[in-house]
Amino acid sequence: MVKCKKQERTNQMNKNYKRYTLLLLLFIPILFYVINKKRVEIISPEQALQIAKDAFNHVETSYIVHTPQKVTRLSHESLVYKGGISNATHEYEFTIDAYTGDMIETREIN
Repeated sequence: MVKCKKQERTNQMNKNYKRYTLLLLLFIPILFYVINKKRVEIISPEQALQIAKDAFNHVETSYIVHTPQKVTRLSHESLVYKGGISNATHEYEFTIDAYTGDMIETREIN
């Protein structure tokens, strides 16, 4: 009787182990795919320009280079969009990270 229960418990543990191993083997590639897909997707130039417009007040004219450029900053390479914005009194150039949408740099043009 004791051997039978012990054997049943061992069989159940083996089934659970196989089940969890299978789930883990399915979950890891899916997780890897989702993480890499997010990293690879870049924002559109229109989204980048809208981010820049939202950061400045009273925009009169604006432009953006539609092809992202590779830039190395602090030994980190990334893709960026470059463009410009002007209002009634000032003109600015900006650089936006194509992956995150973060504004990396702004510079006033004289």
